[in-house]
Amino acid sequence: MNENYLKFWNIEEPIFQRFLPKGKVFLNDHLSKLWKHILILVEQNQTLTIISGGPGRGKTLLTHWIYGILDPMTHECYMTSLSKNEALPGGFLSRLNEFLIGKSELNGSRWNATAEGFNQLRVENRHLVLIIDAAEQLQSPEALEDIIYLYNLSRTSQQAFSLLLVGDSTLWDRIKISPELRVRISLLWNVPPLNEADTLSYISWYVQLSGLTFDPFDREAKEKIYYFSQGIPAIVNLIAENCLIEAFLLNIDTVNVAIIENVIQMLKSGSNRKAEQKKERSRQSKHNQVNLNNRNISSKEKERDEVDGENLSFSLRDS
Repeated sequence: MNENYLKFWNIEEPIFQRFLPKGKVFLNDHLSKLWKHILILVEQNQTLTIISGGPGRGKTLLTHWIYGILDPMTHECYMTSLSKNEALPGGFLSRLNEFLIGKSELNGSRWNATAEGFNQLRVENRHLVLIIDAAEQLQSPEALEDIIYLYNLSRTSQQAFSLLLVGDSTLWDRIKISPELRVRISLLWNVPPLNEADTLSYISWYVQLSGLTFDPFDREAKEKIYYFSQGIPAIVNLIAENCLIEAFLLNIDTVNVAIIENVIQMLKSGSNRKAEQKKERSRQSKHNQVNLNNRNISSKEKERDEVDGENLSFSLRDS
């Protein structure tokens, strides 16, 4: 069925659910200037750039754009997304060291391995760029101290080093507990949603990138998508792709408002179902907790009865 869908629109892959080509990203005038600003900072030494924001706003896309655009002859770029275990003190160092020298430790120490990796890069005259996604997982002061130590190590080893931390809107709450990190921040940017004009341009940009020779979304349709998505790129993509599927199933090559509203209802019903499932899981969890508490109460009452019985027996024996 998917082949028929692609053939209907005369495209090779879905328009809004596809991997973007290297270096390709939607940039309006403001974003173009800002992203280039971030790139310049990343290419400099001893910089700390922090990018935060809600889900679906393109933060990870920015990291991939930077990763793809840096010259590998002059920059060694390591990009990782933290798991909870890697957010513990020393957690992500093991993977970084594996990347730099092929082993997590040297002479029994992670930091010895990191220092050796820095030394090798200095000899090669290459700049290390460390990009950490899901950085809000760095919740403990000790984990943040690892970041500070990386800066100190790069300075003492004279190795060019820059860091880009990317995370949700709680990332700043993690960083501000460390005065040593706060004073190193070169740029702090909270990614906003697209405005209406940029959302319309964003949809057109994706259509053009696909090679489609016409735009199936008229202005009214795009405005509707903006209204329902509130300019969050991931939601724009989700709505737009589902609209194209619906148009294909109706055998029409335009997306009208009726299609968009139908898609929104489908997405909402799915969202409501997930919300109900979540609510049911929460209700069941509370029910289980109540049962557990009741069992604990019953157990305590039984123990108290047994104690009271022992006290009573003791009193009787005494008399």
